[in-house]
Amino acid sequence: MRNEAFAKDAAAQQALYDKIEEMILNYKKSGILNDALFAQNKVASLRRKGKSVSIIVNTLKEKGIKKEAVVDALRAYDVGLGFESSDDAEYAAALTFAKRKKFDVKAQSLLHELDSGENEGLRKKYIDLRRKALASLARGGYSSGVARKVVEALM
Repeated sequence: MRNEAFAKDAAAQQALYDKIEEMILNYKKSGILNDALFAQNKVASLRRKGKSVSIIVNTLKEKGIKKEAVVDALRAYDVGLGFESSDDAEYAAALTFAKRKKFDVKAQSLLHELDSGENEGLRKKYIDLRRKALASLARGGYSSGVARKVVEALM
């Protein structure tokens, strides 16, 4: 349908845009197109994966969802899980994130080896693992305070 004649025909272009607008309105009325429901489902999915608020907001913003809808969905999800504050929810998500990266298992393994006997090489590996965990949490969108609390809790 896109050719030179169509490009020059403003009436045909307007008719196409009007048809698209009509379809969008029909989809919204029928519930097929629902940004709030999409945001709720995506927030739940990303939170279960241990994603931070900043990552969730940016991900949904890229998909055209307004920040207010995302914040509302996050608040509803966190309250639904029984968190009293967003800080508690963010800490829980950071713990999930770190566990998915298996930092807790790796740290426990190194600590067990360190308990067996003092080894400077193992101590350096443990310190490096803590640094990697902090860096990974920072890249994941978590604040330094939350990252430190998670590393202290798991390692």
